[in-house]
Parts: sequence; structure tokens; C-alpha cells
Amino acid sequence: MKFTKITFLLLLITILTGCEKNSLLGTWKVKPGQSTSGFLADMCNEVVFIKDSSRCGSILEEVSYDVQGNLVIVSSKLGDKLGTKVAYEITDNNTMTIDILGEKVTYSRYSY
Repeated sequence: MKFTKITFLLLLITILTGCEKNSLLGTWKVKPGQSTSGFLADMCNEVVFIKDSSRCGSILEEVSYDVQGNLVIVSSKLGDKLGTKVAYEITDNNTMTIDILGEKVTYSRYSY
């Protein structure tokens, strides 16, 4: 009985410490009034992140997420290989930034 309780507690601690909330999930739009010169920011004026995919403009791709504090690393999957990795910084509950070709682009959380 003691072994079972210890095993259960260790399993619970492992699960709770390994599960960071993915604050990136949802719909984001380029912050109003921000001028962007990068074609990626113009093309991806709205970005949607869901459980295992993301949509940028009309491009939908399968992705995985790696939450590291206020950074969320999004890795696109191309077949059985990982494609590009992009780091999004969550600055607060409704704001995130990304560096696109040297230009910092700020997105705001969007709700319909």
C-alpha cells in the first residue's frame, strides 16, 4: 500500500510539473496601428494556433509546441521530419511578439 501511494505521488508530481499551459493557442492579429514592412507579417496578418496545427493566412500546417516559460517554440512538421521552428514570446495574456527577419511584430489576441 505504501509503495502505491508513493508511486501515485511521484506520477502526479511529474505530470503537474511537466504540463505548462500553452498560452499561444487561439487567434492572433497584428496589433492595430503597427506598421510592418515584412512580407511575412503582411501575409500572416492573422495567425490561428490550435491543438496540433496552425494557420497563417490560407496556409494550414501541422505543428508541435514546446512551452518554455513565456516562450512558445512552434515547430512545423513536414512529413516525418520537423520543418522550421519559430519562437513566439508571450508578453502578457493578450499580446505576443515574434521577430520576422529582424523586425519585431506584435500580435494581439483576437476574439470574435
